Amino acid sequence: MDKIHVAASPLHILSAPWPFSLWRMDVIGPIDPKASNGHRFIQMAIDYFTKWIEVASYCNVTRGVVLKFIKKELICRHGLP
Repeated sequence: MDKIHVAASPLHILSAPWPFSLWRMDVIGPIDPKASNGHRFIQMAIDYFTKWIEVASYCNVTRGVVLKFIKKELICRHGLP
């Protein structure tokens, strides 16, 4: 296993002024073995103010899938910041 050493850097506190104004998004995967429904990727978003999490799983992750997740799970449910 290759190990990469990166020098430590100072941590910075990220805070949002109000709920649902600042999100962090990640895609996790591919996950093996895949789920029983064939999904191998997890798309997640975390609100920095409330720590609210939105999660969805997918077979494949494309630009369209990410945009649909943002529209359906974030904008339509929580509104624009």
